Amino acid sequence: MKLNHSRGSSNCGRLSHDAGSIVVHATLGTFNLHGSLLPQYRGAAPINRAIMNGETKTGLTTFFLKHEIDTGLIIYRKEVPIGPEDTAGDLHDRMMEEGALLVLDTVRAIESNAIHLHPQEEYIQQGEEVKSAPKIFKEDCKLDFTKDIHHLNNQVRGLSPFPGAFLIWRWKMDLFYPLKCFALSRNRRERY
Repeated sequence: MKLNHSRGSSNCGRLSHDAGSIVVHATLGTFNLHGSLLPQYRGAAPINRAIMNGETKTGLTTFFLKHEIDTGLIIYRKEVPIGPEDTAGDLHDRMMEEGALLVLDTVRAIESNAIHLHPQEEYIQQGEEVKSAPKIFKEDCKLDFTKDIHHLNNQVRGLSPFPGAFLIWRWKMDLFYPLKCFALSRNRRERY
């Protein structure tokens, strides 16, 4: 297949006809943009889990795909700070902008054969725990008031705006109401 762009043409793959559909075989490889500094936070919810765990930084990684999820050779990594008030939505939007630029840099590097691939193991410090980012389930969203305020704040920020943290408010003896929580105030006098 030939792609035309402002800098000329590029051979990036070949087409084949298979049972009525068109399949593109990428001869240079297939890469992905992941919302963490791999190998940290492999999985479905890296942005949420990083904030929920109280991280102060995360990042973006481009890497070539392998059969095992989020384990391929790293092309580029870019660190992104997490502010103390950032929600998953805030961080997602910032990372979306920076990720678009990283994807462009990755495509240009692959096209010009100017990439230096790194196994993910190179980025693990001795004794460092590799954290995962599993999918968010309902039980991850329920606030547990036996935890300290920092844990609760991170949980709310990491789940805001979606899917949202919640609590069950008991009103009277037999009435229970689920309440969604999208922000916690650090100032006890601040009112919403």
